[in-house]
Amino acid sequence: MGFWDWFWGKPKPPGYWEVEYRSEKGRADKLFYELATCQSEKSLAIAEQKQLISEQHQIINQSNRDLEQTKGLLETNESLLADEVKSNNTLQAENLKLVARVKSLESLANLPFGISPETLKSLLLKKYGLHAEQPKLWDEYDTVLFEIFGVEQPVLLEVTAQDFKDRILKAFPAVQFHSPAKDTLYYLPTEAWVFKALVHDFGDLMTYVPERKDCDAFAQALRSHFTTQYGTKAVVELWGYWGSVYHSWDAIICSDGVLEIEPQTDQVYEAGFLPDHKADSIHDW
Repeated sequence: MGFWDWFWGKPKPPGYWEVEYRSEKGRADKLFYELATCQSEKSLAIAEQKQLISEQHQIINQSNRDLEQTKGLLETNESLLADEVKSNNTLQAENLKLVARVKSLESLANLPFGISPETLKSLLLKKYGLHAEQPKLWDEYDTVLFEIFGVEQPVLLEVTAQDFKDRILKAFPAVQFHSPAKDTLYYLPTEAWVFKALVHDFGDLMTYVPERKDCDAFAQALRSHFTTQYGTKAVVELWGYWGSVYHSWDAIICSDGVLEIEPQTDQVYEAGFLPDHKADSIHDW
């Protein structure tokens, strides 16, 4: 008889199977608990891993957004830097032009003869000529030269707008006044001062460019010169005929008379006596 045959055939003491059951159930419960605990810990670990992965994705996404924003800022900064470089280059170019003009003017001071507006005009014409490409150059020189040769501020007579208009119509009784007076008061210089100011004006050196810097541009430039440099709005624009050509020039209303001025040549005559010029309208705009 084998051992197990003997064992199972042997009578068991009372409660034996109850003890065995409880013992086996305890071991099973322990294993189930350990398995459940392990499963719970696994689930918790997986959840933590998912949370970590989600947080990492958020960090990566935020990093990508920050990177795009930084890239945009870099592109903006590069654009601003390019604009700054361009602006600096422009300023340097303008500065070089100013330095060159100052040197040109300084060189004039070393000439063996005295410099006057007349001799300086002659020198500039000889050096640069009257080229259509040079109008801006003349404008720049006009400003610089005024600082050197501009005459003293005039003594001005204050008159009302109606008095100003009456003086114009008395000097030009046959012409039509096409615009209302734009100011309430006007300030008139003397004729003697006007002659002196015109000698020191370089507007007649401005290059004539058809349809761009033609007769009306010269007339308006002379009006602007008297207004901005000397504070008098006594210059009006005349329109009429220069020979057979319709033309524009200026008149300046003075405290002691009225003068006609051809701004392209700085010719000055008493009203009505400017050769070959016959006005038919006046504008104060």
